[in-house]
Formats: sequence, structure tokens, C-alpha cells
Amino acid sequence: MNTLAKSKKAMLLALVAVILIIATTLALTACNKDKDEDTSSVITKYDATFDASIVMGPMGSQSFSSIFKDAYVTKTGNKYSLTVIFTAGELNVGGQAGTIFVDDNPTTSKETNGIKDGTIGVYKANGDLITDGVKVTYSSGDNYAVNPAHQNVYYVQSVTFPVDELRATYDLTLYINSNMMGQQFIKGVYDAKLTLDLQKGEVVSEITGLGVDTLDDTTYTKYGATLDGIIPMGETMEVNFTENLLDGVYVIKKSGKYEITLIFKTGNIQYGGWQTQTGILTTSDYPVYRSETGTATPIWGYYVGETLKDDYTLTYSADYITVNEVSYNSVKSMTFSVDSLDSEFILSLCVISYTESSATGQQFPYTSSNGTVCNATLTIDLTDAETVDSIDDLLGVDTL
Repeated sequence: MNTLAKSKKAMLLALVAVILIIATTLALTACNKDKDEDTSSVITKYDATFDASIVMGPMGSQSFSSIFKDAYVTKTGNKYSLTVIFTAGELNVGGQAGTIFVDDNPTTSKETNGIKDGTIGVYKANGDLITDGVKVTYSSGDNYAVNPAHQNVYYVQSVTFPVDELRATYDLTLYINSNMMGQQFIKGVYDAKLTLDLQKGEVVSEITGLGVDTLDDTTYTKYGATLDGIIPMGETMEVNFTENLLDGVYVIKKSGKYEITLIFKTGNIQYGGWQTQTGILTTSDYPVYRSETGTATPIWGYYVGETLKDDYTLTYSADYITVNEVSYNSVKSMTFSVDSLDSEFILSLCVISYTESSATGQQFPYTSSNGTVCNATLTIDLTDAETVDSIDDLLGVDTL
């Protein structure tokens, strides 16, 4: 009996030991899991300096460092992010002063060492560039600057970078613009270096100086522009059917996209000794025109590459095209949005050429008898720009 009792007692103690081991393992696992999933954040504001300069021949080194304002590091669990607050700084080149600012979407689109103008990123310690996960905010209200195209634009007010570790120096890539010139800073080409004084950090409750999440303009920019729709007429003559039909091009930035509004008017053309009036047709106006599609309905839109996009809006002018004593509505404006503001766009539209007694028309794009594709080409002069508060009085009516 004593032997049996001792055996049972030993088994019971062994079972208790196993349970304790399992409990301890589970507790450690839960502790490590909680540690890995720690979502609490600590924000530290550091004393910091920002150095960015370029060499401009006889004028020597020009510093772009005045755009820097503050730097914060946020630690969430075992991950770090770096937030840099920017402002509109000053630059003086050859006695000419200008305002400089960070621009994530300049009107140029060049690439340097594989980095496109406007790219914002941070380099890891091993030299790899991080651009994914970068969050940008913008200035707002009256806090804008002027770019080389003489546009009033909102600038990048803060950038939050995901970083691989906390360290004293970070190399950045970003585009610094001004009313005079712009420069893409890239490590090894023109360096932009942020240096933190890790001995002078202050834990704060929040990051101050952040801008707005979306970039919207409050005013329109009117650009110089032309609309050309040239059709060959026989072997020796060609006619620009869209000549003088464009009355203005206005651009405003909304939710990160460029909203382009074209204002139309009536015009006139001459060919073969004949002079006729011209206008832009709506989908319900005079349907007699040459078309590469052979359809009887004007086709509207704009091209992005080879794709015809139909996400546009039209307004109309009432009763100013008259043929055989019948008045037809014409298009007063066309509005569409694009991701980037380029100097050239191909449109799909129909132009009516008319006299008091007869009319014909031309659908663009048009394929001539020799196989040549004739486009209606909108060309925007991005250097010819002025600010306009509103275009409401230039638009027509929304419905026919």
C-alpha cells in the first residue's frame, strides 16, 4: 500500500509540473505576442538640421535648406516612422529672391537616375530607397507658393516616412521648387540630409504643423492654348476645322487630379474660296458630318494613351447655330480630369461647318482616304499662365 501511495503521489507531482510548464510557456507566448502587437505610440520631437544644396557654376553653392521646420520620430511597438514638417523657405539666386517649397507633382516629368521629378522617399542605412508607405500632407488657405509656370500652388507641408531604424542621419529624395527653378534631390547627385540630435529629444503628445490630406486649389489657372483639327482637302490644301473655336483653358486641382475645362465659341474657316461658320456639336445637334465610325452621333471624349475616356461633363450655349432657320445647341464647355497636367491632349469631338442654308461636319479623330489619322489636338502652354478666381460666368447651361 505504501509503495502504491508513493507511486500515485509521484505521478501527481509530475502532472502538476507539466501543467506549470505549459502554463508558463503559454504566459511567455502571450507576453511576447502582446509585445509584438503593441500599438501604443511614443512621439519624440528632436532638435534637427536639414542640409540641401546645389552648385550653380560661378554663383557657387546655393542652399535650399530653409524649407525645413521640425522633425518628429514616432515609435509604435518596435517600428519607427519619421515625420518632417516643411515650410515655404527663401532662395536668392544672382540677386533674385524667390520662395522655395517641396513639390510632389511639378509640371516637369523628367527622370534622374531612375527617380522621377516629384518623388519623395527616404533611404535605408543600406542605401535602398523607400517610397512606399510615404504619407504627404499639404498647405492650405492662403499658405501657397508660386511655381516656375507662375501658378499659385499648395506645397508639401509634411512628409511621414516609414524608417528601418532610429538613427541620427537620414538621406531623403524630394523635389524642391520655386518661382525661378526646381531641383530633384537624390542621394549621390544632390544630397538632402536630415540630421537628428538624439541627445535632444522631447516626448510630445502630438505632431504639430501637419497640413491637409488632400490637395485642392482654390483658384483656377488660365493657360494659353490652341486647338487644332487639320484635315487634308485634296492634294494641295488642308483646313483647320477647329481654328478659333477655343475660347480658353482653365485648370484647377481637386483631390490630387487636374480638372481641365475648355471653353468654346463659334469660329469660321475658309477653303476653296468658301467661308463658313463653325461650332462644336452636341450629341443632339445637326448630324450630317463625315465620320471614321460611320455613325450618326457625335462621339465625345479625350484620350489617355490609346484609350478613349468618356468621364467628362458638357455645358451648352442655346440657339446660336442656325441652318435653314433652325437653331441648334452647341457645346459651350467641356470638363475632364487627368492625373497629370501635360502640354498636349487628343480630343474626340465633332465640328459643324455651316452657312444659313446648309451644314456639314467633321468628327475627330478622322481617318482620311490615304489612311492618315487626323486628330483634334489641344496644346497647352504651361509657361503662359494666370490665376482666375472663378469661371462660373464662362460656362453654359447644364441641360439642353
